[in-house]
Amino acid sequence: MQAQRLNDIDRRPALPEPSNDTPSAPVKRDGDVTMRGTRSSLTGKRVLVVEDEAILAIQVEDDLEQAGCKVVGPACSVRRALQLIESEPLEVAVLDYRLGDDTSREIAVTLRMRHIPFLFMTSTVSTDLPRELRDVPRLQKPVKCESLIAALNAILQFR
Repeated sequence: MQAQRLNDIDRRPALPEPSNDTPSAPVKRDGDVTMRGTRSSLTGKRVLVVEDEAILAIQVEDDLEQAGCKVVGPACSVRRALQLIESEPLEVAVLDYRLGDDTSREIAVTLRMRHIPFLFMTSTVSTDLPRELRDVPRLQKPVKCESLIAALNAILQFR
């Protein structure tokens, strides 16, 4: 059921562009700066999001867009994530490890083969991960936006 709701996200219409005749106050976007006040190094980065819980996928997508990222996905299944990896240029990825009855192990292996850095944002404890993936950075859900942005900046810095 959750996967179906997430699939509906992929088909949602784009939001209309604001018109020039609609007054709006300038908004400071949190994504324009990091916690230390410097420009985010995530601006313009293409980030794959793999998450099967629709509400979390939407929240992560919003957080990353506010940080200046171009979000690829979100994907709610291994098959969809692999399709996106094949068809889209990516610079980094955020993976939930448990995807319904499946895991993102195959996605992680594919990303490693392509030298695309990634992290897990999951409730899965590190000892439940396959041995070859225990060295991957892991954020324990729930994750604050600032922690996700800092972790992505860190893995991109050491790329």
